Amino acid sequence: MVKTKNIKNFWISFLSVMLILSIAVGIWYVGFYQNLLKDLSSNTIDDENYYKRQLENKYQQSVYQLTDSIKNIEVNLGKAQASIDGASQTESLVKVCALAQSAVNDLSYLPIEDGQVVESIYKYLNQVADYSIYLTKQLAQGNNLTAKQMGSLSQLKRISKTFYTSLNKMAMGNGKMAITNSMFQNGANLLNDFMGKVQTNLFEYDKLIYDGPFSDSIKTGGYKVGVSQMDAIPKKIEEMLSDYQVQSVELVRKIKGQPISEYTVTTKQGVFDVDMLTDGRVLEISSYATDGESNLTKEQAIDIAQKFAKKANLDVEAIWVSKEQNNVYYVNMTTVEKDVIVYCDMVKISISATDGKLIGLEAKSYHKNHQQRDLQFEDFDQNKAKEVVKDFLKVDSVNKAYVEKNGQFYLCYEVSGWAGEDQYFVYLEKDSLKEIQIFKVIKGTEGYTVM
Repeated sequence: MVKTKNIKNFWISFLSVMLILSIAVGIWYVGFYQNLLKDLSSNTIDDENYYKRQLENKYQQSVYQLTDSIKNIEVNLGKAQASIDGASQTESLVKVCALAQSAVNDLSYLPIEDGQVVESIYKYLNQVADYSIYLTKQLAQGNNLTAKQMGSLSQLKRISKTFYTSLNKMAMGNGKMAITNSMFQNGANLLNDFMGKVQTNLFEYDKLIYDGPFSDSIKTGGYKVGVSQMDAIPKKIEEMLSDYQVQSVELVRKIKGQPISEYTVTTKQGVFDVDMLTDGRVLEISSYATDGESNLTKEQAIDIAQKFAKKANLDVEAIWVSKEQNNVYYVNMTTVEKDVIVYCDMVKISISATDGKLIGLEAKSYHKNHQQRDLQFEDFDQNKAKEVVKDFLKVDSVNKAYVEKNGQFYLCYEVSGWAGEDQYFVYLEKDSLKEIQIFKVIKGTEGYTVM
């Protein structure tokens, strides 16, 4: 009898505990679900509404990638139109095709309500890709582009430029009016507002250097490293970042299969992530920009970048600097040997316009390509280069350059000039004067300065 009573008490206690747990779980789930809905429907983004922020980040990424693709479509259409070389035209048109497909993918991800506008943009991008393929096939058969075809390229370029200008302005101004608001608040975000103002006839037509020349040059080969100096690396980092008052240098990891080690460096002016080659050479640095107003001139940014490059034992000079963008200057630097700009030895440095702080360095191309060279360009003749481009380019400068394309290296004339309102950089092989590469400068977005 006692045993039966004990068993009964046990089950009563067990079921009571389970009931309490079920109620607690139910209350937690209701609270979690309500917070999730509140998070997603919030008009702004902050640290508390995590789920909305994750989705918003993906939407914002698609907007910026779409904007970048449209910009580069315009750039490469302009290059194909301005080029005098069939191979260069083909290369630009192939890029246009790939960029158009990328833009279609990003557009398809965005929650845009106006189906008519979206359909017009899809149609435009698909026709740009198809027309580029058609012209590429014609060039592959050895035919030159006709005047009418060049006119069509001009129209497509005009459309891309107009669309990019508006799209970029919208992307820069989206701010806290989250794209995810369209899920809960009747499309109350700048993306839908913008698309609602786009005229479908913008895309009707007849049947950019962002980081400076060769900034995205192929990083050939692998890293050739000397004797390991792992034990000495923390000291080297302290010396390199001594201006920031280093407090600690912590080894985060060694990258498997690569002669690279990653460090977290804590200073009185913030935290830096630093990648080092095992022989003690700096490969990459990243930090964060300080909030505040811009207090730095372009010339000051160049000076800071050049002093840091010297401190990091990088044999480079500043050749280009962007306009101040979002409180940051981007300075491109390369080796310069006997007045020859060696573009394959590229180093990129970013400087905060607020306080002059180093917030980024990338030297991958430099460490893969830098070596002792004997560059001879004694028969330099500006007039020869000007003669080649005189029919389509108003020249304002000619320099010596050493460039890489498709694994081949060339000594070239770097010709800077204008075709109408557009600025171009054309690279002509020094002996044959054959066009090796052509770049266009995006006006109103980035600047260019030759030191």
